[in-house]
Amino acid sequence: MAVLILFCCFFASLHQISAQQQLTDPAEDSSFSINCGGEDQISATGIHFYNDSQKLGSASLYVSPEGHFAVSNTGVFISYPNGPQYIASTDSQITRTLESELYKTARISPSSLRYYGFGLENGKYNVELHFAEIAMEDSISWKGLGRRLFDVYIQGERVLQDFNIQDEAGGSKRALVKKFEANVSNSIMEVHLFWAGKGTCCIPYQGTYGPLVSAIHAYKVSGSDDVGSPSKSDKKRVGRIVGVIIGCIGAVFIVSSIVYLWRTKEKTGHVLVYTESPRRKLDRLVRV
Repeated sequence: MAVLILFCCFFASLHQISAQQQLTDPAEDSSFSINCGGEDQISATGIHFYNDSQKLGSASLYVSPEGHFAVSNTGVFISYPNGPQYIASTDSQITRTLESELYKTARISPSSLRYYGFGLENGKYNVELHFAEIAMEDSISWKGLGRRLFDVYIQGERVLQDFNIQDEAGGSKRALVKKFEANVSNSIMEVHLFWAGKGTCCIPYQGTYGPLVSAIHAYKVSGSDDVGSPSKSDKKRVGRIVGVIIGCIGAVFIVSSIVYLWRTKEKTGHVLVYTESPRRKLDRLVRV
């Protein structure tokens, strides 16, 4: 009976741990979207692009209040006329898109710009990078001679080299979306935009160079669960279950030992023990 009660308690403990794990472990996301250099925005298709309008310095890191993403910037613009600016903006209409407001701001960097998506489910993702050249002109004058060239890395793999937004989009202030695939195995995705020193640096004004990005949207491909890489929550759950199993096995052993000793005592009964020494008993017999 004691063993049966113990096993019932064991399965009840497992159920309680599973329920507690679901309440305490935060749910992982299957997508993240960032309006680089701009405020919160809902697209026409219902995508929520997070606010990324905070000011950055020459060597700074910002983590969103919700913990969905982070952005870091490294580098100083050379002879920038308006001081250190790491966000570009325009009032002009952006063509070739229904989301013109999404492209009117952009995050820029003189050297290295990194974005991190946190708390993602492991698996395969589609990554969309949104661009529009809003700082350089494509006029026929000398102001249209500027060329912005930079590289793009996703999860450490270079996906674009000497990327020129104007050439790809066919001019300035035209929307461009580049699509890629990437794998997430540790719940983090990294998008790195890097200036390798190519292109112009001072057309149409000083400090016009380096990577530029308008928005980032990454979402998980349906049915791409990474079965071979368990999440941290799964590992914690397994560890707790193993601990309960070991504890219950130890308790079963102790209870079984106590029951065995108790039953052995009932079968043997009481044993008469002589406390008188043999010499005294022999003396009495001689006297008689």
